[in-house]
This record gives sequence, C-alpha cells and structure tokens, in this order.
Amino acid sequence: MDEYLECLYSYLMENKFVELNDRTEYITLKNMRDHAEKALMGDLSEEQRALFHRYLERESTVYSLEQQYLFSRAFSLGLRLSHS
Repeated sequence: MDEYLECLYSYLMENKFVELNDRTEYITLKNMRDHAEKALMGDLSEEQRALFHRYLERESTVYSLEQQYLFSRAFSLGLRLSHS
C-alpha cells in the first residue's frame, strides 16, 4: 500500500473498527474464541503455550497483511467505480 492508503487504513482500524464491539454477533464469536483458547491453554505445557503464542503472532501478521491487501483492492475498485 502507498502512504495514503496506509494512513486511511490506520485511521479506519483505529477509529471505525471499534464499532464491531457494538455488534452482538461479533461479541458472541469473540467470547466463543476466547473461551476455546482458555480451554486449550489449560491443557498445554509451558513449552506448548510458548509455541502456540508464536503461532498466534505469525497468524496475526499474515491476517493483517491479508486485510490490508483486501482493503487496497476494495479501495481501488471503489475508485474505478466512482470514475465510471
């Protein structure tokens, strides 16, 4: 992404993403995920927990890149459609 898109993406993530916290389905799914993670962590050794945390960090990095890519593609599409 170029600097403009990065700025716009950051603004949206910091100021608009929080609106998800008002959606019941998001809250429900987030709670289910947290409950499942807590149950899993209770069954793991310290070494396994460390490995799992490293996995989550890498997964988060990949997911973030995917989100940024989708945002840039959607933004480009929006620009093309607005000029049609």
